[in-house]
Formats: sequence, structure tokens, C-alpha cells
Amino acid sequence: MPAIALPAIKDFIDKRAKSYAPQLKVVYSQGAAPRLRLIGPSGSESVRIDNWKAANIIEFLEERLERPGIAMA
Repeated sequence: MPAIALPAIKDFIDKRAKSYAPQLKVVYSQGAAPRLRLIGPSGSESVRIDNWKAANIIEFLEERLERPGIAMA
């Protein structure tokens, strides 16, 4: 399922994904449902995001990623 068929996910990738680098890497896999895969010292987590809006993706990443220069609550 290409990201083009999912406008909210394509919008996030085009407009916001770079702001999460280097912790976020976009990888295209033909025929696969879109997922966020988190890999860290405490293990890994994989979540399907095909029904998510850009705001949901942002909220999920803000809760789970540490970004340099941004204070965590």
C-alpha cells in the first residue's frame, strides 16, 4: 500500500518527518501497510498507522522519541 494512497501519512512524510531526524527514518516497502517501528534500549514496538492522521503520528512520536534540544516533560 503506497503512502500516496494515504494522504495523511504522505503529508506527514513530506512536511514533518525531517524534523524528527535522525531518530525517524522513512523506509518504503512495496505492498506493506504503513507502520511506525520503534527500536530502542528497552526493546522494539511496531504499530500500524494506515488509519492515522498526521496529528496522531506527531502525538505518538512526541510521546516516545527524545529529540535533541527539546526538553522532555
